[in-house]
Amino acid sequence: MKKIILFAIGVLTSVTIQAENKIYTDGNGLRYQYDDTATEPRTATLINGPSTSASEVAILDKFPVLIGEDYVDFIVTGIASNAFKGNTKIKFLEIPATIESIGNDAFSGCSNLSKLPSLSGLLSLGSYAFSGCSKLQDLKLPSSLTAIGNNAFNGCSNIR
Repeated sequence: MKKIILFAIGVLTSVTIQAENKIYTDGNGLRYQYDDTATEPRTATLINGPSTSASEVAILDKFPVLIGEDYVDFIVTGIASNAFKGNTKIKFLEIPATIESIGNDAFSGCSNLSKLPSLSGLLSLGSYAFSGCSKLQDLKLPSSLTAIGNNAFNGCSNIR
């Protein structure tokens, strides 16, 4: 853990930064957590959805981070629990094939979410992950999916 002392307009402020857990924010306000001390494979998890009123959301498959003098790609492999919970603005999600896990309640209560792309790389789906997504239709689960949590699609009455 690093401690940084900032001097701003004569006021002393102390900020603590944990080196192992960094945050990358993309141009759409999505926040990803990564560990810049990790070795290959370097992975990241989407931790927060946007606070905007965007109806279409595209999740990155990777993003570059400057480590030393080189840019290193971090592959986005997970969507954290509660990442988009209760976001009623989202209608469509673009989820890359790099996503292997979707956490508990990740999209629960996203009542206007109606369409998902192929979840081709998905291995695990958390409990209540899409609970309350009442407009969700046309869902195709991949053969790679090995774990589905309880009530993952509770209240999703329009899935075909």
